[in-house]
Amino acid sequence: MSNGFEQLVTALQNRYDFQSARTMAREALSVASLKEQASYSKEELQKFVDGLASVGSHLDNVWSILGVSPSGAPAPAPAPAAEAAPEPAKEEPKKDDKKDAKADDKKADDAKADDAKADDKKADDKKADDKKADDKKADDKKGDAKKK
Repeated sequence: MSNGFEQLVTALQNRYDFQSARTMAREALSVASLKEQASYSKEELQKFVDGLASVGSHLDNVWSILGVSPSGAPAPAPAPAAEAAPEPAKEEPKKDDKKDAKADDKKADDAKADDAKADDKKADDKKADDKKADDKKADDKKGDAKKK
């Protein structure tokens, strides 16, 4: 890859939108005391990457694309050879997560049902207590009426 300004911007577009990639490239060039040009030497590219590291963040993907990492940072990891192989591994945990989520939902539903039953029982107990109180009042009124 010929690492000219446009190629640097293209690499940055994996992290930023079109305009932001251009802005970040120009900022990094400014920090590195470089100018826009059609091609950069390895030393200039290293200066650019160091400048970019000072003005940007979360650029691991960009380092991999450029094949250069900031000074003092570990080399970028090589791109995955086959993207199809990791996919099934990712799907299996998702299925387990769904099962766990369903189990959690079921537990939550059971807890809600138990709470509802407890609330119903409390309401029934209150009604029974209210009825007893009403019956007692009625008996007291009958007793007062008989005394007169």
